Amino acid sequence: MTRSLDPLDRDIIASLWADARRSNGSIAAELGVSEATVRARIKRLREERAIQIKAVTNIELLQRSVFAFVWVDADRRELESIASRLVERSEIVYVATTLGRGDLLAMALVADPDELSHLVDAYICQLPGVRGARSQQVRRTLKNDYRWARLV
Repeated sequence: MTRSLDPLDRDIIASLWADARRSNGSIAAELGVSEATVRARIKRLREERAIQIKAVTNIELLQRSVFAFVWVDADRRELESIASRLVERSEIVYVATTLGRGDLLAMALVADPDELSHLVDAYICQLPGVRGARSQQVRRTLKNDYRWARLV
């Protein structure tokens, strides 16, 4: 059962945002609770998928350094099927249904613009129910605050 976050959960998460390598004892001392409380809270938050503790890489240093947004226009009756197919692709790192500009948003991390074009033209646009897709390559990231990430 997933419960809502209480103020202590939020404070622990804020501490982890600042430095995910901090010890439970350090967080406990800052928040005025026991280390066992912090350890138990983090364990519960992880089990409930409220948080994940992962290393975050700078994509500009990776071989697959072309990051792009792909907006997909689709037949709404096929939306879940299309989304499921996109989720299966290793080069697609994020998929969401949207209102507005397109029906689906996929974020892709590929080696070069040719691979992006192939992904969009030869794969995404060929899926049943896809009416069209357009991609926007990220030229330069000016801010990336990892706190916005949401687990699905």
